[in-house]
Amino acid sequence: FCREAPEDLAPNGYRVGTHKKMSTDKTRKFERYKIKDGACMLQILGTKKTFGACIIDISEGGVRLELNIHPKELALCSEKSLLKVLGYSLVAIPFPLTKEVVKPVWQNDKAMGCSFVSTPA
Repeated sequence: FCREAPEDLAPNGYRVGTHKKMSTDKTRKFERYKIKDGACMLQILGTKKTFGACIIDISEGGVRLELNIHPKELALCSEKSLLKVLGYSLVAIPFPLTKEVVKPVWQNDKAMGCSFVSTPA
């Protein structure tokens, strides 16, 4: 939750000896903006493989995508996988996209969360 865990926090998210979970309000580092009709073309760095995705929401820290290909076909299991944004169609973007490389953080079927990273040398 972007802060230090208390000492009495159990692995299941409850405080030891209670039945109450910690409050999770105001833990997001960046505000998310929902995107309508946002499409982008991505390329796996180091390969010629490209694919399309729909942009669901965006923040200053990253982007959430809905993949247009089967997740097994993409096979982004490596933690070192980087994706380059080749192009996007966002008319009403809340801030300029200054970074064009993203790193997959999580993937759930056809949904993927990516964080912006610096362009590798």
